[in-house]
Order: sequence, then structure tokens, then C-alpha cells
Amino acid sequence: MELTIGTACDYSWGYVMFNDIVIDVVIQATGNHANGVADGVAETLRRMGMLGRVFRPRAGWGAPEPENDDGLFDYLGLPNSHIMLFLGFDWHSQCLHTTTRWRRRLRSAPVIKVCYCHETLTNGSPEEQAEKTAVFTRAASVVDFVWHSGFNDHPRIVEIVGDEDRVFFRPFAVDIGRFRPRRTFAERAVTPFFRGKTTAFTERNEYQERRDYLQHLTERGLVEVKPYAPTAFDDDQLAAEYNQYRYCIDLPSVFDGPTTRVYEALASGCVVYSHRRNYSDEEVTFYRGHLRTFTSIDDLAAQLTLVTAADEEALVPHERWLEEIATLDRRMSLDAILTSIVERILAPGGHLRLPAPEVTVIDHAYHAKTNSQAFLLDPLVGRCNSRLYYDDMSSDRVRGYFPDGVGGVNVIWQCCHSDVVHRMCEEGSASFIFPMFDSSNHRQAAEFPAKAKYFCFSRTLHEKLRGYGLNSELCTYYPQPLPRDDLAFVRQAEKRRRGDTEVAAYFWFRIPPVDLALVSRFLKPLGITKLYVNLSPDPGVEVRPEDWPSSIEGVPIEYVGWMPRKRDLIDLLANCLVYFAPRVCEGIGLSFLEAMAQGMCVVAPNYPTMNEYIDHGRTGILYDIQGEPQIPATDVATLAENGHRSVEIGRAEWLRQERKIHDEIDPLRANRFLRSLADDHGVEFYKSYGLRCRLVPAGNR
Repeated sequence: MELTIGTACDYSWGYVMFNDIVIDVVIQATGNHANGVADGVAETLRRMGMLGRVFRPRAGWGAPEPENDDGLFDYLGLPNSHIMLFLGFDWHSQCLHTTTRWRRRLRSAPVIKVCYCHETLTNGSPEEQAEKTAVFTRAASVVDFVWHSGFNDHPRIVEIVGDEDRVFFRPFAVDIGRFRPRRTFAERAVTPFFRGKTTAFTERNEYQERRDYLQHLTERGLVEVKPYAPTAFDDDQLAAEYNQYRYCIDLPSVFDGPTTRVYEALASGCVVYSHRRNYSDEEVTFYRGHLRTFTSIDDLAAQLTLVTAADEEALVPHERWLEEIATLDRRMSLDAILTSIVERILAPGGHLRLPAPEVTVIDHAYHAKTNSQAFLLDPLVGRCNSRLYYDDMSSDRVRGYFPDGVGGVNVIWQCCHSDVVHRMCEEGSASFIFPMFDSSNHRQAAEFPAKAKYFCFSRTLHEKLRGYGLNSELCTYYPQPLPRDDLAFVRQAEKRRRGDTEVAAYFWFRIPPVDLALVSRFLKPLGITKLYVNLSPDPGVEVRPEDWPSSIEGVPIEYVGWMPRKRDLIDLLANCLVYFAPRVCEGIGLSFLEAMAQGMCVVAPNYPTMNEYIDHGRTGILYDIQGEPQIPATDVATLAENGHRSVEIGRAEWLRQERKIHDEIDPLRANRFLRSLADDHGVEFYKSYGLRCRLVPAGNR
């Protein structure tokens, strides 16, 4: 692969209002988890008016990819939110970051990605810790930020991520819309309760200590044990259960930090007895004695014996707490934690940091010289991290090759029939194809990738693709009309006023049968007195300049070469009233359209796309390459002026179409929220320079 060295910016910046932010939620793909790290997050965001979509991918444990991704892979190509929150992404959604395909898609998704780390990295045997660390490291490599709730994990996570600003330590939190007091303290059962797993969790986490606690408390009538029910017990039932009891017990588990159940019980008005020792003094004070800790079985039993024998007077502080709890701005609410995370993502000064999306462009190798795709693709490439691959369609050397690192949005310009493109489209990326009439009209339906959106610059090809059942949209390109001083028909009129009778024409020889012999048939009928010929043929066409004549049909010929500077070509064409289209058919036909935009009369074969833009005898001249020229009665200068006027009219429609195309294919604009951000708040997307690569055979990589 030949590379031209480039750089790529990681982020673009834009203004955003906090209430404009939209967040998607991806629930963990395996297991069933507590409300505070699953549906409670989605419900809280919905209540806050920030929820976009909720994805529920599912997979068997150990599966490399999800069995059902709930549309997530395709959505990541063009997401419609600012932030995506992946819950339990590290351990319980390994299927979303195990394969290269998924990691590539996640990295390139034009959206802020936040991973919620569900598993602690510091518990378990050294082997377990090493496995969890490896999985977390892989997950962290495809997201922008990490949210975790393990106090002891924080230094290790920061070390792996490599940037403390990208790591949020926030404890488990509560959906305060669901978990809240619904009964007075006096109405609740006196006997404490425990719900949780008591059977072996893993070979090395058998919950023996938990069973010892429960046996000791049960023998003394100090606990009511609820069976572990991971799937049949929903969150509303659990919220109602908390409201049945005054006291809830939190016993030793595999996680060393406070769990979501502790905060849900506190939010529901319970007094919680917890074995954990890493609550902050601020938390203990904040919960006004409702968060209590114990050091041993005997210590817990003694505390529970005391409170279960308390009289009604001892309940007064608890009743007052239940009255106040619903109005408190609790730090442990999901509302507060999600707000703080969003505020951290916001850059200083109120900017939202937006990832620069990845766009892969495959283009015809000849366009590296003509740059004929620049009018549409340059703005797109300039706003994105882009990779440009040139495909030489004159050989089969790229068949079967699939470029590494392709992700995000695929834009295919003309080269849409190779195995490369079929594979890219089938991989699930958002693919947009710009087929050209000259290279695609003879193709059969199976040669066009079905999983793509097509933009056709030829009505004939557009109708053919629609007939194949493909998703095609017709586009009509008109270039920017040139200023009056550069218009050929204006220059010609000035020459006549000066008594200059020269009528010049321009012919770019590219490929037979449109050659000098064919062009010569029009010279006398059109009154041409001088001919400029550009000998810059298409690849594979041999030209010997010494074999070309100095005149033909009595008309002198001046030969010119390729003009890299656009201004040089404009100056030359401004003195030529007639332009001979260089090919029998075109993909778009930029050269003849630019000639019309410069006020020249275009003479072209009666084939697409020329006959889709030129009205014979009104805006130009069309001819049958096998027949005699049909010269219209209208003079050439009038045809040139009419053609220029048609470009002026068409230009306004093209600008509307161009905006629509960019709104669809540009990841930053196709995302309706980011587009609104750009339009309403003046986002400036910084230019990024991508790698420029040439496709080579797979065996030569």
C-alpha cells in the first residue's frame, strides 16, 4: 500500500446547549443487572428529556458477536445522537468488542462513546484480575470515556485509559422516579430482610461468608431471606418490596464497593446495614443514620436486635426522613450522576467535543489527475477523517482485496462493481455509490451492490437502477456560471465589434471515435476559423503528436497541453465560442457542463449524459456519430447564450440537491442532531487530512 503521509485530527468542536444533548443507551448483551446500571439509566434519561434510542443486543456467553444486535451495527454507521452510553460494556458486552469488525465500527462511529465498567478489576484471583483487565483494556480502546463505580479500581483504570480526564468515578446510583418511599416507616415490617445469591457464584466465590451470616441471623429470627430471582423479579416489584421493610441487609459479595441495591434501598426509605467499609463520611452523614455498617456477625446481630425491639418514639426520625427524602437533591441519584458525566464531557467554555467521523472513499485512479470528483467530495473529505483509495478499473488487480481499517461511511465514486465494493457494502457500513453512465450502463443487476444508496447523474442510468429495485436518487449537476467577463459569447461579441472575424473552437481529444476526423465535419458549417486541440488522451490511448496535422479543412490547429492551473484553461476557453465534447458518452460530463457555464456552444454526441442536459437547437448541438451533422438554424452565439442560461437556472436546483446529498452521506450532517448543532449554534468542523492509499493486490500488501 503506497501512503502519502498525512495527519488526522481526533476531534471537532461545536457549541451546544445542555438540553439539546441526546443520549442513546446500549444495554449489556449478556446477563440481567440491577436497575441502576440498566433500564434505570434509560428511564432517567427519558425523564430528563435526553433519551434517544435504547438498544438491547443479546448474545450467549462467550459468543464473539451478538446473536441479535438490535440494529446497533448499522446504526453506528450514522448515529443520530450526541452520546452513546454502553452499559456493562466491558465484561457483559464482550461480543460488541471482540471482533475486528465491531471494534472498527465502534471506533469510527461519529458519536461520543461512554463505556460503563460493570466489573471490578481488583477482585478475585490473579488470573481473574488479569482476564478482566484484558477485557476492559480492549473495551476502553474503542470508546471515548469510561464511567466506573469501583473505588479501588480507579488508579488501574486511569493507568489503562491513559488520561484521567476520560475517566469518571461515580458510585452506583438510583432511578429516583422508581425507587422512592411509598409507605410510612411504621407501616413496614420490623424483621430485616435480605435478597441475594447464596449459592456458589464461581469456583473461587462460593458465598460461604454470606451463608454463615444468614445462618447466624436466621437462628435468632433477625432476618427474612428472599430467594434469588434474576429474571422473574422486575424493578417495580423490587421497589415495592423495599417499601415493605424497615431494614435491609447488605452482606459480603464479590464486589468490594457499594452496590446499586444499597442506594435503591436507601432511596426507598430503608435503613441499610452494610458490611462495606469504603463509604465516605459525607455519605454516612448525608443519609442521616440510615446507612449503617457492621464489622462482624456478632456486631450485626447486636445492632439488629436493638432496632427490632425499639419503641414507636424511636421511629420519629425515620418518619421525618421519609418526608424529606423525596425533595432532597441526592448526590446518588442517576439524574445527578448522568448530569455530572455530561458536564465532564462538555469541554471548557461550554463546547461539546465531537469525534471526527471516518469516511472511506474509493475513486477511479484517473480522477487523481482530473480531480473531477472534487466539486462534491472535497467538502465531505475536509470535515472527516478520510481515507482515499484509488482503483484502477482497467485491470483486475484489486479484485478480492479489502482495505484494512475500513469503517464508518463508505463513499464509492464510479468504481462500484469490484469485489472490494461489494464486500464493503455487505459488511454493513453505510455505503453511498455514485455510479457513472459510461462505466455502469452495460452492467447487469447482480453487478450492483444491493445494500447501498445510489446517486445518479444520468436519468437513463437512474431509471435502470430503479428498474433493478435499487435505491437510487437522480442528481443534476450544474457548475457555478462564470462572471460575464469570462463568457465566450460575450468575448465573441466584443471581437466582432472590433472587426475581428475569428471564430475559435476547442477540442479535447480523449478517446476514439470522437476524433479529429469527426470534429472536422462541423468546422465549415459552424464557421470555425481556428481550432485548439488538447492532446491529453485517456489511459491506454496512444497519441503521437507528430502524426497530427497543423490544419484540417483549411482551419489552422493550435495544440495545447494539460493545464493544471484552472485559470489558464478559463482564459483559453473564453476566446473559443464552440466546445466539442470529447467522448461518445459521459459519467457526468463535467467538461462540457463547465463549457456551457462559460458561455460556449457545446457540440456533443446524442448520448447520455450530454442529451440529458443539452436541448438540440436551443441550448447546444447534438449529433449522431454515424450520420451527417444536423446544424440548427439558430446561430452559434445564441445557442451558447441559451446554454449558459440553462446552467444559471439549473445551478440553484443543484445547490439544493448538493445540500441534501451532504445531509445524507456526511456523518456529521447525516446525524440530525449534529446538523442542528452546526446550523443553529455555528459549529466549525476542523479540516482533517486522511491517508491517501492506492489499492494493490492482496498478496503484495
